[in-house]
Formats: sequence, C-alpha cells, structure tokens
Amino acid sequence: MGTNISVGGEVVSTEQAMKLVDKLYARAADLAGAFFEGNRSKKFRANWKSADDYAEANKNAFIAQARADFSKILANPKADPNEQRVCYLALLLERAFSEGLKQLGRETDTQLQVLKGTAQFEGDSHENKKIAEKFGERPNLRAQLRAGAAKLAQTTHH
Repeated sequence: MGTNISVGGEVVSTEQAMKLVDKLYARAADLAGAFFEGNRSKKFRANWKSADDYAEANKNAFIAQARADFSKILANPKADPNEQRVCYLALLLERAFSEGLKQLGRETDTQLQVLKGTAQFEGDSHENKKIAEKFGERPNLRAQLRAGAAKLAQTTHH
C-alpha cells in the first residue's frame, strides 16, 4: 500500500500526487512546443529537429508560465470547479516537491524561465540574424547534450 499525502485539505496517494504534478509539467511541455513553433533562428532549428524533442529537453524553462496558466484557471470564476481543484493541488504539490529538493541541496528552478507575451517567447527576426552572425547556424554541443539527456530520462521512466 502506497503512502498518502495530505495537501490542500485533501489526502491523495503518492501516485495521484505524481499525476497531478505531471499535469503541470505537461502544460510546460505544451508551452515549449508552442515556443518551438515560433520565429526561431537557423541555429535553433539545427539544434532541435522536432517540437517533441525540444519540449522534452526544455520544458523546465516553461514551468513559471505553466504555474501562471494554472493560477489563471484558479482565478476564473467560470472555470470548472474540478479543473480548479486539480490546478490547485498540482501547484501545491509541485512547489512542495521543488522546496523538498531545495532542502536536499538540489535546486529545481535554476533554468531561465520563458514567459508568453515576451519577445523571447515569440521570437525576433533581428535577434535571429544576430545569432547567425555571432554563432553560426550549426548545432552546438550544449543542445546535443540536453537532447541526449532528455532521451535517456525518457527511456528510464518508461
């Protein structure tokens, strides 16, 4: 029998808690996919061949926006109460998980966050040109390592 967790006035199983947090990470992955589809540089396209690969390796950069999106659902008086409950519990659990890792000496929120409605999220043709001039259009080692680590993580979790 698994361990239960008391959160937000409810008791959920560890499995339920993980599924709730996964909903927040799924939203972050959706945002990463939308980011991928934006106006990106040729170097970016050389590094990332598909939205799925990019999202899996970079979803942590979109956690702050996913939290903001869940918070908007909580604030919307017309939102489905069950959806609000799910968002609320997911937010509480994700933050608790993050703080627990922090206490163990492992930071979870060190990646630069990308937010909707910014030039960074939308992409900038002028910036893309500057990237090509300064760094070229070939893939870089950092992106290759991040993509490889994401694929390795996928195979160990499935």
